[in-house]
Amino acid sequence: MVIGVLGALDSPTALVLAVVDDDGQVRTGLSATLSSWVLAALQGRLRPAVRAAVTARAGLGEQISYLPVRPDVVVECRVDAARCAGGFRHRVPVQRVRAR
Repeated sequence: MVIGVLGALDSPTALVLAVVDDDGQVRTGLSATLSSWVLAALQGRLRPAVRAAVTARAGLGEQISYLPVRPDVVVECRVDAARCAGGFRHRVPVQRVRAR
């Protein structure tokens, strides 16, 4: 599910993603650069959460600032097995945005 965006809400440069794995652990990560058709599918679907921008660490210690969004958009991604500190080590390519 999408829990945040990098960049503007209406044209993000990347998504902050979260998934619960088979062990019940929440794994987080960043998407790779979004394709034009993924951006089109996201239009009007991302809604800001109540909180202001958040700064966090991602991947291999990369410092990011992102805008939290309501976790009601689900995307399908291609993820490798590399994990780092509770998250995905590499940026995750988004394959498609699931229908509502």
